[in-house]
Amino acid sequence: DCDATFSVMDAENLSFDSNTFDIVVARNVTWNLPHPDKAYAEWLRIIRPGGLILNYDAEYARNHHDLPPSVHHAHEHVSDELKERCHTIYHMLEISSFTRPQWDKEVLTKLGASSVTIDSTVGSRIYSEEDEFYIPVPMFLVKVIK
Repeated sequence: DCDATFSVMDAENLSFDSNTFDIVVARNVTWNLPHPDKAYAEWLRIIRPGGLILNYDAEYARNHHDLPPSVHHAHEHVSDELKERCHTIYHMLEISSFTRPQWDKEVLTKLGASSVTIDSTVGSRIYSEEDEFYIPVPMFLVKVIK
């Protein structure tokens, strides 16, 4: 048996007790947080020793003007105006000035993670075909062991 409870809260200030969970899974979150280093600190705090963080992310807005046209992708029906608004927000966020996922590895190591590995090939496995969920930006996986 496995129970799941979903909670909405600030990823940078979690209300969970320390050492509560075995795993934290995040997807497409870190790149748009105002203080992603604080989120990483919180995620490490709430997992037990030996616990795991799997963070699937990408730098979606970094070079969005240069992306090749795709027949099908997740944002093909988003208006140009909304894309530009998102791009403006991207440049307002501090994480946008860092090279990722190298930045993630450095931060997590400084926060005391016992192991941080990067898988830069995960995107091609997740998006093995260009369907309506496809995003033509390289996704990476940051795998962390506390």
